[in-house]
Amino acid sequence: MASLSSPSSGDCDRSSIRSTTVLDRGTVESRGFGGVLGQTKDDIAAEIETFLEENSLSLRTETRCFWSIFIFVTTLPGPAWVECHPGFLMKGMCYFPVVGSIIGILVAIVFDFGRDVIELPSVVAAALCTAASFRWTGCLHEDGLADSADGIGGGWTRQQILRIMTDTRLGTFGSAALILYVFTKLELLAALNNSVWRTYHSEGAGPALVVCHAMSRLTAPYLINQNVYVEEDGPKSHFYSFMIRAKFLVSVPRVLFSVLFCYGVARNFYGSAVSLYLIAITWVCAEVAGYYGRYKLGGVMGDYLGAVTCITEVTLLASILSRQITFDLFSKMYHHMTIPFDGQNISDLILKLGEDSKTGSLLRLLAVAVALPLWSWIMAPPKVSKSDSSTIESAEPKTRKVSPEKAKAQAVLSSPSSTFHDKYDACLNYIDALAKPVGSLGTLEEWAARLCALQGSLEPKADPVGCIIFAGDHGVAKSIDDGGESCSLYPQPVTRAILTGLQHGVAGASVLANEASLTVVDVGVAGDPFDGPVVRSSPNKVVGGTRSFCTDDALTAEESDLCILAGRKSLVEMVEKKGCKIIALGEVGIGNTTSASAIIAALSGEPVENVCGGGAFASRTADESAIKKKVDIVSRALKRHKDTLKESAIVLSKLGGAEIAALVGAMLEASDRSIPVLVDGFIVSVAALVAVGVKPSVCNVLFFSTRSAEKGQLVAVHQIQQMAKKCNLPTPTDPILSMGLRMGEGTGALLATPILQSAATMVANMATIQEILSS
Repeated sequence: MASLSSPSSGDCDRSSIRSTTVLDRGTVESRGFGGVLGQTKDDIAAEIETFLEENSLSLRTETRCFWSIFIFVTTLPGPAWVECHPGFLMKGMCYFPVVGSIIGILVAIVFDFGRDVIELPSVVAAALCTAASFRWTGCLHEDGLADSADGIGGGWTRQQILRIMTDTRLGTFGSAALILYVFTKLELLAALNNSVWRTYHSEGAGPALVVCHAMSRLTAPYLINQNVYVEEDGPKSHFYSFMIRAKFLVSVPRVLFSVLFCYGVARNFYGSAVSLYLIAITWVCAEVAGYYGRYKLGGVMGDYLGAVTCITEVTLLASILSRQITFDLFSKMYHHMTIPFDGQNISDLILKLGEDSKTGSLLRLLAVAVALPLWSWIMAPPKVSKSDSSTIESAEPKTRKVSPEKAKAQAVLSSPSSTFHDKYDACLNYIDALAKPVGSLGTLEEWAARLCALQGSLEPKADPVGCIIFAGDHGVAKSIDDGGESCSLYPQPVTRAILTGLQHGVAGASVLANEASLTVVDVGVAGDPFDGPVVRSSPNKVVGGTRSFCTDDALTAEESDLCILAGRKSLVEMVEKKGCKIIALGEVGIGNTTSASAIIAALSGEPVENVCGGGAFASRTADESAIKKKVDIVSRALKRHKDTLKESAIVLSKLGGAEIAALVGAMLEASDRSIPVLVDGFIVSVAALVAVGVKPSVCNVLFFSTRSAEKGQLVAVHQIQQMAKKCNLPTPTDPILSMGLRMGEGTGALLATPILQSAATMVANMATIQEILSS
């Protein structure tokens, strides 16, 4: 399995360099936090072009750009070799209208089928094709419309607006905007009615769908070219941050390509005059949206571009429906305006124009359209102009001079040749220069340096936080009659009872999670699968739990690998879907302290008596007889498997639990993605020992949260620290909390979360002594 393909214990060689056009994980994200001090825009442009490793107009590049946009904008599958990277997305932004026209064709086919084949009412056919467009686009633009409406409607300041927009929840303004948008679109499509497909003289909803899907997406490349791209701090921030530096890829020639494509599509259906009219409408929508975006947000961002796409689409549909009326109105107004008149008959002209209800209504609308922006400008003029990008792109306040220590540290963080240890040391040196005695914040400084090195920034993010708890039953905990060893004072069904409590929000982790996103994954709990909002069973679940390792292997190699894969997938989901920057790991499983003790004894060589503790007590003091029983069980297990316990992966399958294997998988994935992991207590520390044995660089992401009452934990931690030193990696600190915790469920990691967040705040906001003296 791929999960076990990393270097084995003691092999500290880094991954070999391979030829690829995609930057290493973490490098892309770091682009959004500023380059090396002194770099010019041309320097950054050269770096990105080097990253692309393509000629600017090569067929290969353009093909990758197109498919990247296709995969990003739609839910339809694309070629497997395409990697949806923001660099190719920015360069391929000119293909937005092309992909839009493809979606428009598919949606138009659905409308025609509903209207012509099964003879549905126009509004029902419109609803059917709109549902199809939602399915094929994943509601990408509609999500942006809702988020933008919530932010702009509910926020008073720019900071409030951006914070609300990056919130994944749907609010009142967003709901209202979606309802109005869908209702308006359905009514317009119903009014356009049956499709008539003729070159230059098309009519109806079908051709309008194709044209509007293409033209509405023209606004995205135009707005990116003309405006600052705002850095956002939310679930999508790591993906979109690269776009700030890569904005120059949306060049004027590429925008012109989009315009010409849209003109060609519209001309094919409606002729030259209507095409130019629709291009003008699109340009007006984009210019108004750009002005408003600069006024409210300081520029544009992903969600805002989606909102503009939706609004432009319904505006174009309305323009197509009323184009003849609009042409007649402007023709009539032009005719009246060209008649010679003197000062005396101006009032007569106004009255004559006002006598026509349509012309009068248009004039009143134009008057309001001019008066409202003018009033807003007089009362509260925009604070950010189109060309003023310094407030967005500058990483430092203008009143605070960048210290040499900070510049040096940021240069190391940004350098592609820097090792993790280089970055860590540079961050520690910068922290030493802050306005405090050197080392006075203790472990907080080490955590801050590790966090900065992982994220490649001196302004690390420690929010949002995700908590993943893996659960599994252990065969060794079964009763003796069922083939187990009765190793725990609690019966095996307690595992399921704890998960039920977590499902209903009344168990320990549920209560302590606060604002953390909590997910509980059943990878080996006996009984029926779980399928709830908090607790769910993995498809890779070991049905019935593990076997007793005193009589058999706890897991087969395949079961162990599948559990590791389940752990990897769970972390990917938490990071990619919920945007979590920090992951707290926990576990639930009756009998897992026995399994963990056996793993430590096998990997460390420590006497069994030195690693076995009391486990889950039935009272406030440990039961000595229960400890002796555990020592006997572990000793028999080690004796049975002594000839095979040579590698971490084998020890895991012979002695481990399904939840321990899943924890190992989550840590391996976190290492691949440079995601900080808060390690909870005894069981998770043992899983960390196994993960470090599989891949030593896992040491870099480990933040030990709490010192467990189980004496075997420190043995595991010290083994990990020795591995880090052997591989020339920064040594993780001892557990930061000493509170006698022994509950599991990730509770210790959750309690340590505010400490890690404080470390991030400290390094991001504290000034150096030199900065304070100079100010």
